[in-house]
Amino acid sequence: GPTWGGAGFEMRQALRPAAQTARPVAQTARPLALRRRLSTLHGGADALRKPYPPSHVLTLGEINPNVLSAQYAVRGELVQRAAAIKEEMAAGSANVPFKKVLECNIGNPQAVGQSPIGFNRQVLSLMVCPALLDQPGVDALFAPDAIARAKEYLAAIPSGVGAYSDSQGFRIVREQVADFISSRDGLPASPEDIFLTDGASKGVGFLLSLILRGGGSDGLLVPIPQYPLYSATLALQETHMLGYELDEAAGWSLPISLLEAELEDAQAKGVATRALVVINPGNPTGNSLPYDNMVECIDFCAKHGLVLMADEVYQENIWDGGRPFHSFKKVLMEMSPRPNLQLVSFHSTSKGFLGECGLRGGYFEIVGFDPEVNARLLELFPGPFLDLPRAFPRSRRSCSSSSRSASAPTPSARSPPG
Repeated sequence: GPTWGGAGFEMRQALRPAAQTARPVAQTARPLALRRRLSTLHGGADALRKPYPPSHVLTLGEINPNVLSAQYAVRGELVQRAAAIKEEMAAGSANVPFKKVLECNIGNPQAVGQSPIGFNRQVLSLMVCPALLDQPGVDALFAPDAIARAKEYLAAIPSGVGAYSDSQGFRIVREQVADFISSRDGLPASPEDIFLTDGASKGVGFLLSLILRGGGSDGLLVPIPQYPLYSATLALQETHMLGYELDEAAGWSLPISLLEAELEDAQAKGVATRALVVINPGNPTGNSLPYDNMVECIDFCAKHGLVLMADEVYQENIWDGGRPFHSFKKVLMEMSPRPNLQLVSFHSTSKGFLGECGLRGGYFEIVGFDPEVNARLLELFPGPFLDLPRAFPRSRRSCSSSSRSASAPTPSARSPPG
């Protein structure tokens, strides 16, 4: 554009036809004079470029002390040391006796070579850029099942994926998640009880903020060993972490006697226990709880009025065929008489055969919550950051891709719940 004042502006005016020149000169004279005056009042152009005087900055002694006490080990000193080693290698240092750093502190399958499933990526491409469907040769670039799935989603989501979705996530995706749960458990599931999240971790954090009241008097029963998402979140919320040891000799099962003892000790200290976290299949132990042990957990929570938080993101990572995965919802629904239990179950696209840690996806399902609490949850739930349908098809079999898009990933290593 024109420069105010100087030869550049005058040159542009001289090159314009006379009919166009007269009016711009008259219009720009006043702003030019005003700008020069303002520049003079502020000490000239140099004064306008001077930085603001330094202001007070936060120090470690002034930030939230709970942030200082929180620890997130999988992203702590070990990761920082690995980053430093990679910098040395990039600089050509001869002090590093190897050529590659393989980061195994966290389950990040595609970072260590697992190929993404082509079907999911093709559907995503068509969802993000629907105009591709109208391009010549689209049938040669995309598999027929991917095109059909993308058209199905686009018909159900006329505003596209660039617009905000419902708070719980796109209805069609929640319906397909419900179908996935029904196929897995052989029991009905409702999309009204399902909330889509950008990874299971966000769902865990949101439910903890709903359940825990702050003030330092609440507690949460958490398994040891555990993934540090829970211990770090509890530290930030001034909540007591009531750790219970798993029984390694009994296949990392959950001794109810230890839960009772931990609960009694917390009560003696004035701590109100609010919920029980069960990671099943376990992280990092790899255990899959026996059916009878799960029944005991449900009875324990119902007896003491605790919310059961079932972290089930590793349900595809089963190493022992003799210890199959059962969802807590399935076990609850098969109990007779059925106890009154508040249950929330979490799942993620980051683990198993999908391994989509960067393209976030997950959900939680609630069972047995008070309708007024449900209404409040729905009102405040922020919704998924990126609500792209891809991960939980209508049935397990429909998750497979066609021959053009198939890949053969392996279940990811254990680590965070997405």
